Amino acid sequence: MKNLKSFTLLVLAALFMAVPNANAVVALESSAVATEAVVTAPTLTKQQERELAKMEKQMARMEKQLAKRGQTMNDVDFGDPVKKWMWFWIFGWAAGLLLYIIAAVALTGSFTGGGFGLWGILTLLGGLCWLFGSVSLIVWLIKMFA
Repeated sequence: MKNLKSFTLLVLAALFMAVPNANAVVALESSAVATEAVVTAPTLTKQQERELAKMEKQMARMEKQLAKRGQTMNDVDFGDPVKKWMWFWIFGWAAGLLLYIIAAVALTGSFTGGGFGLWGILTLLGGLCWLFGSVSLIVWLIKMFA
């Protein structure tokens, strides 16, 4: 009986993360076909439009910078057993930081104020990336000085 309660609690927790947000706005069209649903999009304020345009400019600038750096950073070598762990460490921490930033934006920047399931998943993945990067750092240090 105890296992059934634990299993039920686990399934309910998984469903809360998987079910889409209940704040979606759905309006029914009053036409001949009443079964079709129309989803209304939220209107953006001028402040939100400015922020969106600013973010698009930043993304374009970042893509240009990455294109320039991609041509000069050809020294990533996974063939060397010592440098391989260094790059795993760097990429693991970078991915963890990026996932944490995306999780914070998903939690605070959503229109509906919800999105706890997405935040939880991204935070978990970010933590796992940080853990992988930290273990890779330790392995790299051992291989470097051994």
